[in-house]
Amino acid sequence: MKCIYCGSEMEKIKTSVSASWGKYKIEIEGVEPYVCIPCNHKVYDPEEAKMIQEIARGYADSELVEKPVFLNVEEVSDLLKVSQQTIYNMLKDGRLSASKVGREWRFNRNAVERLFAPQAVAARGNTISNSDLDIISSLLGE
Repeated sequence: MKCIYCGSEMEKIKTSVSASWGKYKIEIEGVEPYVCIPCNHKVYDPEEAKMIQEIARGYADSELVEKPVFLNVEEVSDLLKVSQQTIYNMLKDGRLSASKVGREWRFNRNAVERLFAPQAVAARGNTISNSDLDIISSLLGE
C-alpha cells in the first residue's frame, strides 16, 4: 500500500493509538495500522477503526458518566430500544409507572431498569396462615 501523502510504501506495524471521545482520551495498545515511515501517516483497517471508536465511545458512556435519575419518554425509548409509542402503551397498560411534570412524563431510571432485572421468587415452606387454612378447609368440606 502506498501513502497518499508522500507516495512511499507503507508497512503494517504494531503500535499504540490515542483515541478520544468527548472529554475522554484513552491509549489503545496492540493496534496494527499501515504506517508510512517517512511522513508517519497511519491508515487503519475498517474493523480496527470501528473497534477504536467503539472502545472510546464505550469508555465515555461508562459508569463514570453520571446518569440522570429521571428520564423522559425519548430517553426511556432509547434505553429500552423500543419506539416512543411502545413506551406510551406500556405506561397505559401499567407495565411502566411515571409522573407527569408539566406536559412531559418522567420515569424513574431505577424502576425502568428493574423491568429487566431477574425476578426469582423462592418457594417458602409453612407460610400458610390460620385464616387461609380455615378457608381451604371450608372449601374442601372438612
